[in-house]
Amino acid sequence: MQPLYSAERISDWKGLARSIGQRKANTSSDDLSRPLVASLRFLEERAKATHVVVEHRYIDRDHRSAFSHFYSRQFHSTPNVCARYHFFAADDSQWDGTANQLVEIGDYLGYIIQRPTPDAPLGRSILAVKGLIPGARVYCASEFEPHLDVHTCTITGVPFAQQDSVVMRCAETAIWTAARIMHKHFDHPLILPADITSPVTIGFSSHGRLIPSGGLSTDQMAHALTMLDLGPIVYDKKSSTEKWDPLRLVTAYLASSIPVILGVPGHAVTACGLLENSARRSIKRAALRSAGEWVSGLVIQDDALGPYRLMPRDLVTYGKFKRTNLDDLLSVGDPRTPAKKRWWLTAKDIDGVIVPLPDRIYHTAHNADSLTRKLLDSKKGLIRECSSMIAEIARTGSTGAKLLLDAALGKGGLVYSLRCMTQVKARQSTVTGNPRVRELLRNTPLPRHVWVAEFTSHDLFTHSDPNERKVLGEFYFDATAPTSMESALVFAHCMGVVLIRPDLCNGDAQREEPIGIPDDEPFYRSGIPLWTDA
Repeated sequence: MQPLYSAERISDWKGLARSIGQRKANTSSDDLSRPLVASLRFLEERAKATHVVVEHRYIDRDHRSAFSHFYSRQFHSTPNVCARYHFFAADDSQWDGTANQLVEIGDYLGYIIQRPTPDAPLGRSILAVKGLIPGARVYCASEFEPHLDVHTCTITGVPFAQQDSVVMRCAETAIWTAARIMHKHFDHPLILPADITSPVTIGFSSHGRLIPSGGLSTDQMAHALTMLDLGPIVYDKKSSTEKWDPLRLVTAYLASSIPVILGVPGHAVTACGLLENSARRSIKRAALRSAGEWVSGLVIQDDALGPYRLMPRDLVTYGKFKRTNLDDLLSVGDPRTPAKKRWWLTAKDIDGVIVPLPDRIYHTAHNADSLTRKLLDSKKGLIRECSSMIAEIARTGSTGAKLLLDAALGKGGLVYSLRCMTQVKARQSTVTGNPRVRELLRNTPLPRHVWVAEFTSHDLFTHSDPNERKVLGEFYFDATAPTSMESALVFAHCMGVVLIRPDLCNGDAQREEPIGIPDDEPFYRSGIPLWTDA
């Protein structure tokens, strides 16, 4: 009887790729699954994996779903069980050769599930990502606790799977990836492959049969997400009435751990994180800027290329990445070739965006961004409206009020960051702020989710020391508000001043008179996306 677990030191990565890919020993690397090769290369070169434990018989819910939906109906026999490969980094001199001790002495780096389908062997996989890609902020990563014998391992990463070209092609796999992220971050019900490729979910098929899948159109993807209770927002380059800037569209969602499905010519991928521009002072001062302007690219789960691929902002950034240690994570192609005839290279190739929104979030990032810019407008915004009170507090010696006036109404310039969070986390994040402000917010009713806009001066935002990137104010918007009207504003705090709508949940949209906070000072808040989360 074969043991359930076997452990070994990895001495031949190409041989391991052939083993997981269920290929012969003389198979060329070019004939192996591209996502599998990319995953193993990531583990070898970035995660520095040294050992593997093979779980020879693993019951995978996703493969069982696809098996019931399709493979069990074939004449050709396909097994309904998988194998799971667990990867570790460990000191070989301290290892006694057993799987149990490897768990105890090694760093767990994630797992790969081997499907019993040689044409698409890479099933559901979770690979460690934290700290392995310089500048990457993978906000959609979650903590997973896979079991290995009597042990519970811990890994932080983003689910990934290769399309099988039968039950799930790129569109279905992108939906599956987004749904898994929503399951971990927003407690959405678990979605299996058969849930996606069903007549009820897809609604109609422009290619005839649902199985084998011929792929999905944007309308079908949106319909599928709607039927899965992931109410989507669809942005299309052709129909956009504004300048097409997909990075600006997706930054706030990704910073809120909301995945984004991107349409590129002939393909669909899922964005799960952002790449920060480390040269913070390379962005020139302006009256008002979004933190999204410091995004140099996206972190992508591409079912055809591999996990944690990088999509730079433009070709200039692509060239910079090529010259650094990020080139192994880039897509490859000739930029002179039309996008429809090559693989995607940069964010300029994005022609569609689909955002699966959590339940009861009707206020979009676009709404929140528009309202934030309106409230921070130097001529008729909230700071201008309260400028006399803020100036009076500044005369009493408030450093924060002076900094705010110079940044918002002078030549200093403001920078703001936008994210959606639960009201519990929003209240918890105020622990480092002014006690009076914290007390006022604690007594202000908030919906389950709020959009939070935090802002500061350009100089503070670009400070080389993250601990000095202090906050000068914040807005809280009702995530259930359907528009970008000012009635969505629940609570506003600008250095020296607080405005609240304490009865908004009772239908009163009138805000109270400004409340002065004489001892208000700039404060540090950890975990603000692209700001203090380094």
